[in-house]
Amino acid sequence: MKLKKCIAVVMLVIIIISLLFPVARARSARAQEPATDTNSDIVLVIDHSGSMEENDPRFLRLAAAKLFVDLADPGDKIGVVVMSGASETRWLTKRLEGIKNRSDIEELKGQIDDLRKEPMGEETHMGTALTQAYEMLETTTSGDGVANERQFVVMLSDGLPTGTGQVERVGQAVGQFQERRYRKIFSIALGAESDPDYLRQSIAEPLGAAVIYAEQASDLLDSYLDIYTLAGDDRFIDRVTIQPNTLEPLAQVLKDHLPSQVSVVLVRNDKEASIRTLLAPGDNDLLQPYYENTIQRSDEPEYELYTVLPEAQVDLVGDWEINVTRPDDAATEVVVLSRSQLSLQLSVPAPAFNDDDSSIRYHPQGRPLFLVTDIQKQQTEERVTGLTPSAQIITPEADVPVTIADEGGDYDAKANDGRYSGLYPPLFEAGDYTVQLEAPHQTETSIHVRKDYTVRVTSLPTMTLNIPPVATMKTIHIPFEGVLELPGRADFEIASVDFPIAFVERPDGDTEPLKIEAVDEGRYQFTYTPSFSGNYWVIVAAEVQGRGPMGQISYVDYAEAHFAVPEELPRITIDPAFNQTLTYNQKGVLHVPLSIDNESSQEEQLTFQIEGSDGADIVPAEITLNPNEEVRRTIAVHLPNQNRAGTGRLTLAIAGPDDRAIVQSSRIGVPFRKGMFVNTTMISVLSMLGIAAWMLIRRHRRRARAQNIFVTHALRRHL
Repeated sequence: MKLKKCIAVVMLVIIIISLLFPVARARSARAQEPATDTNSDIVLVIDHSGSMEENDPRFLRLAAAKLFVDLADPGDKIGVVVMSGASETRWLTKRLEGIKNRSDIEELKGQIDDLRKEPMGEETHMGTALTQAYEMLETTTSGDGVANERQFVVMLSDGLPTGTGQVERVGQAVGQFQERRYRKIFSIALGAESDPDYLRQSIAEPLGAAVIYAEQASDLLDSYLDIYTLAGDDRFIDRVTIQPNTLEPLAQVLKDHLPSQVSVVLVRNDKEASIRTLLAPGDNDLLQPYYENTIQRSDEPEYELYTVLPEAQVDLVGDWEINVTRPDDAATEVVVLSRSQLSLQLSVPAPAFNDDDSSIRYHPQGRPLFLVTDIQKQQTEERVTGLTPSAQIITPEADVPVTIADEGGDYDAKANDGRYSGLYPPLFEAGDYTVQLEAPHQTETSIHVRKDYTVRVTSLPTMTLNIPPVATMKTIHIPFEGVLELPGRADFEIASVDFPIAFVERPDGDTEPLKIEAVDEGRYQFTYTPSFSGNYWVIVAAEVQGRGPMGQISYVDYAEAHFAVPEELPRITIDPAFNQTLTYNQKGVLHVPLSIDNESSQEEQLTFQIEGSDGADIVPAEITLNPNEEVRRTIAVHLPNQNRAGTGRLTLAIAGPDDRAIVQSSRIGVPFRKGMFVNTTMISVLSMLGIAAWMLIRRHRRRARAQNIFVTHALRRHL
């Protein structure tokens, strides 16, 4: 019996272990996986120091914080830290509060409103407040034991950190945030006594965030709206000025915007204004009771908000109209917050932090600004093609926008891959530039899906691209080597260089990738063989990692080079018109017959020279060929006395117009020997002697004949 009980206990333990062990393993595995939570963890740090009594007497900072809470998505978590003196700086909320429904939002807004009743401290313990914000973010996970990677802080301050050791504590807190690269601190600097440069250099830039300057408290709600759009890749803002007390066009939402949510905000501040009518596409008035449970609404003394969520079953695409009532008929600004499934990512210039699209970019001074943006769908990460996005420098001075293309060629390596490329002229002035991207295209009448990026232009090592002259002198199918040089400098040490974009655009418009290899420190090369005649462009973007006065950074340098390959040239074919050894005459003249075929469509000229026989003359030294002429020509070579050997060989070198035609068989070997001939003087003497002998013989015969005749006549007379 005892044995059975022991066995039962052992079996029970085994079952429990077998049930728990897989769970432990699963938890361990999950702990190593990145978080996939798409909601945000947000900490609002609100300045409640004594200076706020003067800078924000109407507590508009609290209204702005409440507006931020109203815009939270279901599933977001929000906490609040009060920034004041030593004893007053604390967590206002017990933790990050999860937003599940409207009652959660109202409860959190009530806690923020309660700050009106609290006394303000004498100091601004900014370092302590940021440390507490960090600790609050540390308490939350995405629900499976993994920290959410969408975490950020929104801090409002009207001055610098005050209190013993607070400046140092700010640096320590920023260091903690840097360890969690996905955590950012967005700052709002209020009033003339604030120091936006300090906030930017000490807090925002090290974390890839931003600083918004609010000149006065009435700007705070707009500043929080700007931060709201910066905190998410799918959030975009438009401000529309309308005439009140009449139905006015508000916004046009296009299908290509891929909209997922629309919010309309009327910032009242101290203005007596309210929304009377808000017509969504299809003339659906969202203020009607029918939409009470599907449209998220908030009506505060300082603002009025309507948010159309995806589940509201309201068509977002089309024309929106609004009627705002106002007693003074003054023009009124309405804010439209849109959310889109389009994701814009600026990959070139490279972000200072590789995993942070919103971080600052660096660009070498005096170089063309090469732009490459990836456009994807938010959920599926599917690349979106067929758009015509644009880029525009909007600060320090607005420049002409440029179209970013995905058509292949020019600056784009591959057509229809969802990576759009463009090029701005060189930026010669150092400083910060704001580059604005917009998709699906630039428009003046609709909402805008656009993002702003800061590009810092400064002195950096740059690349030199060299194409050898031979590339423009040879015809197709002849390879050449190009050289790139990108050396470091005394003030900037290059750690690595990659070439994410390197291709040749051919004359037919297609592109071919280039394989660039390092051959020495700061020196690279590639080999290319042109296959067409015409104009070629070499496009290279070098991504440089290195360290300089600004610290460890990444930047992209762009270079291009042009070369032209001549057309495939017509041929002039020259063949020897002899098949045996040639003989020269007694004057040393050698006649060389040639067969020439000119395929050129124009008149061409050939020149002849002799190799292997010093002092030899050639006639003619030049000949002219008619277009498309086939002809047989004889070249006379006069050999000098010292080179008139019994047998020998010389070379006939023929040159043509290299820029227009190719001479085939441009070197012809000519074997020769001495001819059979006698001295002409001897022949003349012998001829004269022969003639004289013949004449003597003839005279002798005539005399003999005359004598015979005389004898004959004498005999006849005698007889």
